[in-house]
Amino acid sequence: MRLKYVSITPSGTYEYRRQVPAPLRAAVGKREIKKVLGSTEAQAMATYSRTHLAVEKILTKAKAPQTHFEMVQTTLMDFKEALRRVEQLGIDPYAPVFGDPDGLDDETLKRDGYIEEIAGSIRLARTAILTSPPASIR
Repeated sequence: MRLKYVSITPSGTYEYRRQVPAPLRAAVGKREIKKVLGSTEAQAMATYSRTHLAVEKILTKAKAPQTHFEMVQTTLMDFKEALRRVEQLGIDPYAPVFGDPDGLDDETLKRDGYIEEIAGSIRLARTAILTSPPASIR
């Protein structure tokens, strides 16, 4: 019997493998969803419907508009990602910046520009969240 999204791996196990549509990848956090259904056809048949429903639920939730709480979580994740990017550049995002801007070298000015750009994005996102009503009120 042929089941949708099921294939047999080289090791002989049955695997549910489904591509996540491009617009939903950020919400799901993956390009594809894979689950092992079992090592026999009978095991695969027994677990297929439960696995398929679980994946459908994940995709349906990713399609749904985000709630206010989820928007806050996303902004927090964006903030943490911004901090990680700044630290990858070798910059301490918490270090105070002192001195006269005319006396700073190009590298310091470039660093300050990155920090200000990221901070501006975070401020805009925070303002949008704080000024928008929760989804239950809309």
